[in-house]
Amino acid sequence: MSHGITPEATAEAMQRCATLDPSERDVLIYSSKGLHAKEVGALMCRGHKWVEKVKTTMFTKLDVSTTVEAAVIAAKAGIV
Repeated sequence: MSHGITPEATAEAMQRCATLDPSERDVLIYSSKGLHAKEVGALMCRGHKWVEKVKTTMFTKLDVSTTVEAAVIAAKAGIV
C-alpha cells in the first residue's frame, strides 16, 4: 500500500495551480505557510480584505473551500 502522492494527483494539482494568476499564487504560498490575511496583505502591500477576495477567487479556481484544502493542492503541485 502506497501512501505517497500519485503522479495523477500531482498532475491534477499542477493543472489547477496553473489557472492561478501571480497574485493568487503568492496568496496561496503565504496562506499555505500559515500566514493570516493581515500578514499576507502586509507582505504584499495590500489590505486584508483584498487578500480575502483573492482567496475566494483562488478557492473557486482550485475547486476547494478551505485554506487547508488549497495548501494540500499547493503541496501536491510542488509549490510549497
